[in-house]
Amino acid sequence: MSSRLSPLVVADGLAWGWALAAAPGAGPVAVHLYADGRRVATEHTGVALPAAIARACGKPPAGAAGFAFALPARLQDGLPHDIHVALPGGDRGSLHGPVLAYRSGPVGGNVRQQGRQFVGTVWFAQLPGRSARRAAVLKVTDAQGKVVHTQPLQPAAIADAPGYPAPFAVPADVLPDAVRRGPLHFACNGQALQGSPCVQAQALVGMLDDVAATRRISGWALDRTDLLNPLELVLRVDGQAVAWFRPNVRRPDISNYLGLPDEGLGLAGFDMPLPAALADGQRHVIDVVSAADGQPLSNGRQPVQLPRAGLALQAAQPAVLPPVRRRWPQPVVSVVILNRNGHDVLQAFLHSWARHNTTVSAEVIVVDHASTDASLALLRQWRGRLDLQVLALDHNGSFSASSNLGASRARGQYVLFMNNDIIWLQDALPRLLESLHNPQVGVVGIKLLKVVGESRAGGQFASEVQHLGVRFRLNHLGYWPYEVEPSAPHDEAEHAPQCVPAVTGAVLLCRKSDFDAVGGFDPAYFYGYEDVELCLRLAYRLGKTVVCRNDSVALHHHGHTRLSGREMSIYDRVMRNSAVLESHIGVWIKQAYWRSLVSGDGYITREPLTIGIVVDSPARNTPLWGDALALAAQLRTALPHAQVRLLPPDRDWKNAEGLHVLLVADPRYDIRALHHARSDVLTIAWPRGKAALGPQLAWWDEFGAVLEPARGVAAGDALVQLLGPQRWRLRVRLQVNEQSPPGALADAQRLQKHLRAQGLSCWVKVAGHDDERPTMVDVCVTIGPLAAQTENGMLQLAWAGGAAPLPGAAWLAEQMEKRVGSTFRSS
Repeated sequence: MSSRLSPLVVADGLAWGWALAAAPGAGPVAVHLYADGRRVATEHTGVALPAAIARACGKPPAGAAGFAFALPARLQDGLPHDIHVALPGGDRGSLHGPVLAYRSGPVGGNVRQQGRQFVGTVWFAQLPGRSARRAAVLKVTDAQGKVVHTQPLQPAAIADAPGYPAPFAVPADVLPDAVRRGPLHFACNGQALQGSPCVQAQALVGMLDDVAATRRISGWALDRTDLLNPLELVLRVDGQAVAWFRPNVRRPDISNYLGLPDEGLGLAGFDMPLPAALADGQRHVIDVVSAADGQPLSNGRQPVQLPRAGLALQAAQPAVLPPVRRRWPQPVVSVVILNRNGHDVLQAFLHSWARHNTTVSAEVIVVDHASTDASLALLRQWRGRLDLQVLALDHNGSFSASSNLGASRARGQYVLFMNNDIIWLQDALPRLLESLHNPQVGVVGIKLLKVVGESRAGGQFASEVQHLGVRFRLNHLGYWPYEVEPSAPHDEAEHAPQCVPAVTGAVLLCRKSDFDAVGGFDPAYFYGYEDVELCLRLAYRLGKTVVCRNDSVALHHHGHTRLSGREMSIYDRVMRNSAVLESHIGVWIKQAYWRSLVSGDGYITREPLTIGIVVDSPARNTPLWGDALALAAQLRTALPHAQVRLLPPDRDWKNAEGLHVLLVADPRYDIRALHHARSDVLTIAWPRGKAALGPQLAWWDEFGAVLEPARGVAAGDALVQLLGPQRWRLRVRLQVNEQSPPGALADAQRLQKHLRAQGLSCWVKVAGHDDERPTMVDVCVTIGPLAAQTENGMLQLAWAGGAAPLPGAAWLAEQMEKRVGSTFRSS
């Protein structure tokens, strides 16, 4: 008997359901409640469900199987939340129930301060009608509940994930002076907004004097919203904070300029000596900013280069001692590093590794690619300080071949592949190994910071996040890997481990046994994509996951390893990596991306599935508007991770930018004239009633699918079934070329009609005729023999035409299953 969970039912602020444990008679079952992916509460079964609840979620198999959760206060904000319950994992893992899209009310929003105004958005679950729009008013109240400002709101006609947005801006100057510094409460229709109450932040104004001329840090600063408010400032040198201070002198000139008595301004000036580090003869950049929000003073960022007093004498360099022979313990980890003329970055890595790697025994294997600088001499100096092997090649090899060579010499249980331009910032290896202690994890990476600026004086680096893992996104007619950054528009776990399809080979840890089992790095690649392909191959052949430990960090001098010491012929080999990757995973990734997108699992891609529904009138009072609103509501329940947009004629009707699915019910909407459409957009015809939307349209064959719900089936359910990630996505191109037999075009059109009748997206392409709008294709069926050169990103098939049997959708799906199933089989 298996464990079971009912759907959730929300009523009267409680989430109800029932659960059944796998073992009969096990007593009450612990049930966890998750909100937006985080566990927020735990309850136990044993609650008797009210009759109405039992009818809604299904009669429980046992009288004591019910449970009830009081929904947390943070869910009562009027915004959409995903909630579900789960049974804790046992030998078979956790059992998660279906996700329920919950919203406590029809209105929700947020507010924040932006400069001298408060800005935010209120979302409405449905567009307010004419009578209800009078109630769509933003109210601002003070700490005593007195209304100090009101502002009508106008929701947009196009919905996004939380609903119909109504952005607003409230200038601070319209609020009474008496309440401006206190807490301000923002609400709409009685619903408090996230971020409320707001306390107005300071508005910094001030000036930093010319540091080079005065030889001092001097100037003035004040808070424009409260002239008596004491400010805290930060002095930074080369981006590094060196002093925190407050204005400490009076500035009568500023008081006079503002027309204030001295006592009306307080201490606005500051004056302090230069930090001694600036008087070193080197060029520095200094700035003074607010400690509260980093806002700089006017003239607050200045380059400074002050002459150094006196003559500095350098201390004599210590003699280089011969290496000390040591017996090293059996390594747990073998670090494999490639190097070519990388003396400086390699030296920085070795120093950082010796300093920070203190708890795990490790050997370092350096494969040197015929360096002509001092790299080999440097490595000889380090042999007495680290368990170090050097494999010196007489040629500049590839990343794959040399990494495989280094791994073959590894004595550790784990192999850590690292670039020579990595700086180890912490003892991160124990955390990386912690993930591999889980047998379900096969590869581990780390958050990488890339160097974006460098101080000549003290070796201080400015950096930003380069890598939180690797995912895939659209690139012309395929999907390509990219390194995820926190600036990406979709949430990534910047400070916690997360599962990803791949990690970069700059820091990649795996078990040596797993690496050997899948054949190591593929030598077909030359410095590009071999790390991505290895992660995918290892994950899918061994059934394991890839984790990026974003709770640990290393610094990366990005590009040194790939770009140092290369001839032009080698650059050509690097560029060919794209073709190799496409030949290996081009067919597979199209199916994997679509399934990840529709399911909303956030794995291959974190883009939200975005569905556009074309509506027919700016008046918003037609039957199509009502049907579109009803469909949008159904989709919010069936696909809570998706975003739905309504496209009326008065809002850039043909702009399909960012849409993955476009639903068209208006026969006036010519899909051949879309603007900014993705190459993978799925256009769906939605015939309704007596609307003239059908095969008589000139662009009917351009649609990728037709939505025709069976009697009694809601349009939303039918659309979800049509998009279902469990199905193979088969966008078929019927290719007619020079080698095709006579009558091939007529055969292609006959096959197109046959496949379209079976629900497939299908287009005819004649060689030499350019596409007006390039369309992504999964399957290419050539009428006649296959050409010698074929595109790797598609399943390539041939059909003889003429009297040969027509291939059907089931046969194409079978061929796709075979092709995708064999993607990671070969070593």
